[in-house]
Amino acid sequence: MEADDIGAALGVIGGSGEPFDVWFREHVMEVHGIDLSAGFPPPEPVLDFRVEA
Repeated sequence: MEADDIGAALGVIGGSGEPFDVWFREHVMEVHGIDLSAGFPPPEPVLDFRVEA
C-alpha cells in the first residue's frame, strides 16, 4: 500500500462502513491478525526507492 500519510489512510479504512473497506478489514484480520478498526502505529518503511530524472 502506498499513500502520502499511511497512518491516515489506514485510519479511514479502519472506520469506514463501505463494503470494500469492511471486507478489507476482515481479510487483514484473518491473514495478519491486525484489527484496523482498533488503530495501530503505521508500519516502518523498509525501502524508499525514488528515481531522480
